[in-house]
Amino acid sequence: MVLQDKPYILPRPAGTYVTPHQISFNKEYFISSEDIANGKGRRVFKYSMNPEQLLSIGEQSSITFEDKYPAELNLDGTYDVQDTPIYFNAAFREYADAPFHSTPVYSSTLPQGIYYVLKDGSWVPRIGIQGYSLQFISADAFKQTIVLTNETVASVTMKLTSYNGQGVLMEQLSYTANTAAGTLTKDWTLDPGFSAFQSGSVASAGFTISYSIGEPTRIESLTVSSTSAAFTSSLQWTNYTLWDLVDQSAQLKMQYKTAQLFNPTGLRVLLQNATAQMAKSGFIYGARLPSYSHELIPGSIDGCISFISSQKHHKLRENLLSKGSNYFYTPEKIQDYFFVRPSVADSSQAWPFGLEVVAPSTLDASACILNFNVTISYELITTDISATMFPSASSELLMNQLLYALSKENGWSENPDHLKHAAQVVKNVMTSDEMKFALKSLINTGVKLAPMLVSAFL
Repeated sequence: MVLQDKPYILPRPAGTYVTPHQISFNKEYFISSEDIANGKGRRVFKYSMNPEQLLSIGEQSSITFEDKYPAELNLDGTYDVQDTPIYFNAAFREYADAPFHSTPVYSSTLPQGIYYVLKDGSWVPRIGIQGYSLQFISADAFKQTIVLTNETVASVTMKLTSYNGQGVLMEQLSYTANTAAGTLTKDWTLDPGFSAFQSGSVASAGFTISYSIGEPTRIESLTVSSTSAAFTSSLQWTNYTLWDLVDQSAQLKMQYKTAQLFNPTGLRVLLQNATAQMAKSGFIYGARLPSYSHELIPGSIDGCISFISSQKHHKLRENLLSKGSNYFYTPEKIQDYFFVRPSVADSSQAWPFGLEVVAPSTLDASACILNFNVTISYELITTDISATMFPSASSELLMNQLLYALSKENGWSENPDHLKHAAQVVKNVMTSDEMKFALKSLINTGVKLAPMLVSAFL
């Protein structure tokens, strides 16, 4: 389970027949010397137990908007709204000749964030990982416009709000006006508070654009336009499935998709720094985060570094990029080894996951070359007649004590020491009071330990 170097089957409270899978692959990743020299070389990596989101890579980019890029904020037709604010979070991508595009979110609280994925040839918004709109750098003009078609006077409030990586408000500008049918425009750069907002936003994870209306109102359009406005994006994520990363994976994917039940049992990610020896400098940060905490990932790389560094346990102790890293999955609760339907697992956040930031040094004009050596293990319960099935050992006592002992171990280590670290983890688990109690109880009751079962611990 720790080394992920040979197949195994977990002990289960009920000894059902399972089909074990263990898949290994390598992925090379390059960070260009240009990105590093321009201060854009940092990356965030997320390692999930979900085969549909096994590896996610986040990066920030910058862009300048000109007058020719007014941004229609994706309102089709008219809307009747009252009280509930309309938030807009932007993502960087070309859309109808405009790089600034967003989707409205009607919410009484700050939305978690919007990012885009390419699916079936179309860009689809997905809400989940924190990603506020943009981070202000500078702007000669930044205008927010609303066009109303109502017949009565309505109170309209426009806001620009910046947040830190944990979603806490930092700076806010607010403008309220009473208007009937017609166009209402606010140029924020002419606002007395804009200079302070812009200065404060530099240290933020990003900002949101919002509208709220006090009376039932019909909105025809919402627009944002700017002149020579420079921004930095929030983290934009590229997700890789297991099937993307493994060659000739059609059969593997079909077995997973047609299975009745699925459970991930192990994951190891060895990150090797293959950069030239003189240019390996930089820092690396890693931590295992709890299940259902994907939405708490900050929207900026600085926020991710702070978030990872603040964790109290299950984290990388040394932070030198030259050493690389090794992460292996450890459970946090007994439910982590419960079977779920593959369709549920597609979007499930039920398992803890690894989050890592790589920050190459800008001192050397060299690209950063990284190699991911990954092995993932999972079990299927399936009716597929081509699948080879094995009975899992039925021992609730052994499973519970194993999970408890393993959950306390830190799955992070530096690459040069990862084998030594793995051996120490195995020793700690096998000599723990929990495992001693479980093994002694099994021996006393005459339960035979199957070789496949024993291999899970070695």
